[in-house]
Amino acid sequence: MRPTTYLRTFIFVTAIIFTITESKAQTDSYDIFKFTPQPGWIREESDGYISYSRTVNKTICVIKFYSSAQTKGNPMLDFQTDWDDLIVRYNNITTEVETESQIINGWNMTLGTASGHQKLAKKIGLHFSLISFSGPMSRGTITMMHNDDNGILEAEIAAFMAGLSVWDVSEIAVNGVKSGMSPGVDQTPVQQYQPPTQQYQPPTMTTGNNGGTFPTLGELPVLESTMMQEGWFVEATADYMQYTRNDIKVIQYFITENPTKDQFWNEYLNRFFATDHYTAYEDNRITSFATIEFASCIATYRPSGQQFFIAWLIDWVNDAAYLAITTSEPTYLQYFPEPKKLGEMLQFNNFPVSQQAIQGVWTNDDGSAAQMYNVNTGNYAGMAIAQASRKYTFSGNEYHFFAQGSTGTVGNNQVFQSEEKGTFQVSNYDMTVEIKTPKPERVDYLVAFRYAKNIKTLWMQNKNASGLTFTLVRKQ
Repeated sequence: MRPTTYLRTFIFVTAIIFTITESKAQTDSYDIFKFTPQPGWIREESDGYISYSRTVNKTICVIKFYSSAQTKGNPMLDFQTDWDDLIVRYNNITTEVETESQIINGWNMTLGTASGHQKLAKKIGLHFSLISFSGPMSRGTITMMHNDDNGILEAEIAAFMAGLSVWDVSEIAVNGVKSGMSPGVDQTPVQQYQPPTQQYQPPTMTTGNNGGTFPTLGELPVLESTMMQEGWFVEATADYMQYTRNDIKVIQYFITENPTKDQFWNEYLNRFFATDHYTAYEDNRITSFATIEFASCIATYRPSGQQFFIAWLIDWVNDAAYLAITTSEPTYLQYFPEPKKLGEMLQFNNFPVSQQAIQGVWTNDDGSAAQMYNVNTGNYAGMAIAQASRKYTFSGNEYHFFAQGSTGTVGNNQVFQSEEKGTFQVSNYDMTVEIKTPKPERVDYLVAFRYAKNIKTLWMQNKNASGLTFTLVRKQ
């Protein structure tokens, strides 16, 4: 392990060991953990865990606190179970795991560290730490991921950990887990799409990592979130995607009708922002294959009176409207030197897939038709039709695929169907299917959850045949 990695590990260990027994003044808590949130960290709560993330330029750190789960009866087995499930499952580990153990407040604490990179992502070096607290009935877990080889976040990580403590194991035995969950019950997180529970709300302000504030217009409950390798903190809701860094925020709204840049300002943005004028991009035809409209300005946010640089782009091909909010135009241009770059944020609408979250039936139906004419006479020659229906069923580790459809011309269709059965394993963005019938075969897929308006989809692409790409919807 390199000296920089060892230093980060040392700070992580000594800070938590000291504060677990000494910290008194707490302002927040989750499960068995108590802590004082530090300025600049973005907090996000999901099913089964809570996370804090910090980004400075391209340096990132993500710390997650997990709900208690049933102990395996052995501290090292508790640690190894969580290490395999929370670290190895989503990352390629390239160094040996270094571990340390101590008794803290009655807990058997085991810490492990290693380095590697995320699977199916740019091979940017990352360092991983996991702390497992094993008690008589339950275990609690903390993970940390960072790429801070230059010590940019060193002091902030140490300060964050200095505000952390853990309940005494005797308190848990008497009172139960502080979040209200019963110890000894396996709380493995399962993230599934749920319909929005509330309608439009007045916009609220979100604190950026630099201490500034960037508004979210028409804020809705977050359905799922993740930290991307490139440093963007991504959140999905029923009506928009949100991409946040320390000095900029981008909101991608799902739209069903494509407004012009002026219509989007008049019908939506003008309710929240005020400006004397805005500048439109001179030529909105960015390529010969797609049409977008773009504009930008310095604007005043009406609820607070704060000024921001904002830019908005309408993507008519992908039915999306993008709004970027930051402090100044130079900051914006660091991320998006050309208008079309703002629309490329679409690539971050990708969430990891787990064995549990994929469970169920996913379907895809598509079809096409074309009028045909004789090339010599010009006479009408009929209509060619192709249609197919596909169904993927994931149950436990069992895999079942069934497809049926038809091709040909009207009155002369050829009907087909196919079926596969086997087993599967999925982790992060990687899925392997072991087909047993009709013939043994292994197929590797790229997979991801993606969000559209009011729906969560499953994207699948055959690694050896990229043309076999499908977007599936969960069958209710």
